[in-house]
Amino acid sequence: MADDPATARADGTREATEAPPATTSAAVVPGGASTVTRKAPRDAPNRSLQPQCVMYRDAAGSPAVVACPWAGRGEKRGKGKGQFMTATIFWLTNVALNSLVARFERIGGVHLAADLLGRNPEMLAAHLRSHDAYVAKVHTILQTDSDRAKFDASFVTHPTERKYGNAGVGNADGVKCLHAQVAAALSGVDAPIGAALVHHILYLRDAVRAPVGLAVDGAAPPPPPGKSPVAPLCDDAGLLLRHLADPTKWTLGDILTQTAARNVCEACEVVLSAADGGTSREGGVARSKKKRRVN
Repeated sequence: MADDPATARADGTREATEAPPATTSAAVVPGGASTVTRKAPRDAPNRSLQPQCVMYRDAAGSPAVVACPWAGRGEKRGKGKGQFMTATIFWLTNVALNSLVARFERIGGVHLAADLLGRNPEMLAAHLRSHDAYVAKVHTILQTDSDRAKFDASFVTHPTERKYGNAGVGNADGVKCLHAQVAAALSGVDAPIGAALVHHILYLRDAVRAPVGLAVDGAAPPPPPGKSPVAPLCDDAGLLLRHLADPTKWTLGDILTQTAARNVCEACEVVLSAADGGTSREGGVARSKKKRRVN
């Protein structure tokens, strides 16, 4: 994230740099008759897209999930550029993690999770509890009482625009984005869908190291000779559904502290490389680009 216009503090949070000084610019009047010199306004520092703090890092120490409260879309809503707060606070910035979660969405992961909530009262209750856990976590991230009050007024207590969870859905039992669920879970929110997806990723990583041709957990038949055993597992909606429905996978426990041995981003690189015919992260996929946010 070297191109981010912010400086890193020692505690992992980021501090915006000073706004550039005011400048003047000349505008040509139509017809070329004269010019008008305007003084550019000295705006407040634009908080748009600037991560406020890092919530999870990859094995190399680069930011993989960041907290970014300001969406930068305010100018489209008459709220002033960079001053529009978003309901989605936690964002994925690791390319491998983003890519593997997108693969789960392509096999219908969002619909699987939504249907499961409709059929599993225990999981629905855990999902509903996660909304309060999300708000509590956001309150620890926002730096001022004014920002916390603004977030609550916009998304928690608003009579018609209530938003739920990191995806900012309009109904409490809704599911909209798996990336947002994973980002919330890796940020320390007890989000059962996101946690189950993280467990699923680590399961697939372990499957890479299983003997070639072994049907892991009976989830898929052995692949043809010379083919990766992981690719069919990545695209196995039934396996994903089983992990989503498993109550033991609805929390991350000590996974968040095992960044060296069980790093989720490293696991994604291993899985994607193997699924695409490579030899795992030990063989390697491209490292994440220096982007502020991906999902």
